[in-house]
Amino acid sequence: MLPISILLGDTLNRFALLVALLLIISFFINVGLLNKIGAQIPMPLPSISNPPAVRINFPHHFDNVSLSGPLNISGISSDSELTDCKVSLIVNNVKPYQEVVASGKSGMNDYSNWSFTLNSNYTSLSEGPNKLTSKISCLSNSGSMLNSTKWFSVNVTGVRDLYPSSSGYGSPALQNSSKLLPQARTIERTVLQPDNTTGKSSSIMKDTTYPVADAGQDQIVKARSIVNLNAAQSKDSDGTIVSYSWIQLSGNPTVALRNADSPVATFEIPDVKSDSKLSFRLTVVDNDKLGDSDTVNVIVKGLKTQNQVPKDDTSCDEIGITNLC
Repeated sequence: MLPISILLGDTLNRFALLVALLLIISFFINVGLLNKIGAQIPMPLPSISNPPAVRINFPHHFDNVSLSGPLNISGISSDSELTDCKVSLIVNNVKPYQEVVASGKSGMNDYSNWSFTLNSNYTSLSEGPNKLTSKISCLSNSGSMLNSTKWFSVNVTGVRDLYPSSSGYGSPALQNSSKLLPQARTIERTVLQPDNTTGKSSSIMKDTTYPVADAGQDQIVKARSIVNLNAAQSKDSDGTIVSYSWIQLSGNPTVALRNADSPVATFEIPDVKSDSKLSFRLTVVDNDKLGDSDTVNVIVKGLKTQNQVPKDDTSCDEIGITNLC
């Protein structure tokens, strides 16, 4: 029979071995559970150190844009692969906001560069002033919406093309110009041709070209400024222009035109608080008593608009994306 001390020591050794085995099993079980739990918990998003910002790069502020087709809008934002942001766009406050196309180098969710094609499926631009507003909204670490939404707006002027072109709306010439060049018209007229041999005159048919009136490009001006309406580009290919006439067609305020019967007419914009559009017509007549007319618009930026600084528009310097601006 073994001594009690030997039996007790053997029992203790077996117990210690059992405890160690249980600890090892428990360790591996816990590690497995932690790995399983960790796989189900998403990694937190990095915190946003700077306020988000968005910018419209094209069209530019006060650009003239054609109404004859889609408008391609593009811009940038502070979004990157480290943030969870969305960019959207609204035109003339026609809701809902429209999601833009992300075109950043990191893929379809990178709105550092973005674009949007405006067409009639959403809304159409109006003739005259229009407002394009981009918006960026970012999510926090918890996935809820932060108070980190910013906007950026540009004002553009919608104009109609007086002479349709096959070059299409997307060309810069159409997007940055209010109209295309006028074109001359030719007619046949009966005129008296002297006959040197008989001393009499005979009737012959002669091609005669109408003059071309050109009132110049649309203008955007500020209140309290002097505006020149210039018809210097008007021409007559087979004669001379003998008279000019400028009149105001529409818009408030009504202005007093000086030198309205000359190629260059001038007027002064009074103190106006709100934006407005003034339209003027130029009529020219040539030495054959043929005439032509053209119109021009003057967009007046009121004092209220000039002094207004949009609180939601953030500059590139404030968000550290000057390399993209």
